[in-house]
Amino acid sequence: MATVCVPLSVLRLLEVALTCVSFSLVASVGHSSSSSSSSSSYWAWCMFSWCFCCFLTLLILVLEFARLSARLPISWDDFTAAFAMLAALMLLAASIIYPSVVFSCPGCARQVAASVTSCLAFLAYCVEVGVTRAQPGQVSGFLST
Repeated sequence: MATVCVPLSVLRLLEVALTCVSFSLVASVGHSSSSSSSSSSYWAWCMFSWCFCCFLTLLILVLEFARLSARLPISWDDFTAAFAMLAALMLLAASIIYPSVVFSCPGCARQVAASVTSCLAFLAYCVEVGVTRAQPGQVSGFLST
């Protein structure tokens, strides 16, 4: 239970919630098949980004809560920092692409809410990168091992 109260775990739970909400809002709106194929591929990229980030962050949380992360043959801190950087870049792209290319606005409250939650998820991943890389006693370089 002590793992849940760690600020980094709370931040990751927030990331899971925000990416899940973004994915769910866009999935509930759907995507019209009459739009161009480039718009469809951008829509698919955004959906993949939200789903991938949500799933992998949830997997990281489960591995940490079950204390299985220490048994993996990788540097766990480097892996989580690298994933947070990747997720931040993917969500930045999705936060820019989705509102500018994909959605039209016949009743766009859910699309706007999805864009806002995607931007908030991007900021949460940026904060995670800052928190994990700025810990005292840590090597400040990327992927120290």
